[in-house]
Amino acid sequence: MPGRTTKLVKHTAKELAGAFYDGQDMFRDGRMTRTERFRIKAGSQSQFVATYWKDFVVLARGTLAQMLNDPGRSQADKDAIYDALLEERGAYTDEQLAAPSIIQLN
Repeated sequence: MPGRTTKLVKHTAKELAGAFYDGQDMFRDGRMTRTERFRIKAGSQSQFVATYWKDFVVLARGTLAQMLNDPGRSQADKDAIYDALLEERGAYTDEQLAAPSIIQLN
């Protein structure tokens, strides 16, 4: 079903959104201090995650794909990740894959 996100990808996207809110900048490989403007527009972490988690879906998919190469990850975990990514395949249009809108807040 187009536009539908699997539970695993949604959970990962929410985790990444929460980390981004906390200053973990996965786009620049480091920590970043959020501006006052960001804090005003973003609200609390839970509000931010609820509003912007979809902007992190593409990153979540990439993060999960990288986990498939992790030698320390169990085969059961890899199978679950693979199944989730396979289910996600083709779920988004090119427009939905565009740059995350959250980048505009900073």
